[in-house]
Amino acid sequence: MSLLQQFPGPVIEVPQWISGAGDPRNAVHIVLAVTDPSNPSAHKRHSLVLVDPKAKGVEVVRPMTVFGFDDAPEGHCEMRYRDVKLDVESAVVGGKAGLGMGFPVSWVSDLLPIYLGIQD
Repeated sequence: MSLLQQFPGPVIEVPQWISGAGDPRNAVHIVLAVTDPSNPSAHKRHSLVLVDPKAKGVEVVRPMTVFGFDDAPEGHCEMRYRDVKLDVESAVVGGKAGLGMGFPVSWVSDLLPIYLGIQD
């Protein structure tokens, strides 16, 4: 789990493990971040944040193995986000309305394209 600092401010500072993060074709990282740690509902503390993998402050720490298999460099990676600037409306899935909706949206994958604005 990760912590988004100064939300709804502009900075994310977290370590993260992401599948496919090392693939150069990857255009976005979807990070599940704690944005409201004091919310009494554990299911409303998280938001999905979209991060450009080429943004300043995004770093691949190391490639990782999965079940003993090495799928580097395109596979699972440990990532570090240091002082990555974000815009709430474009970076949070669903904009300001998506704050605190990361947990339910991540479990209801059929709704993710709607939150991302991708519809058939």
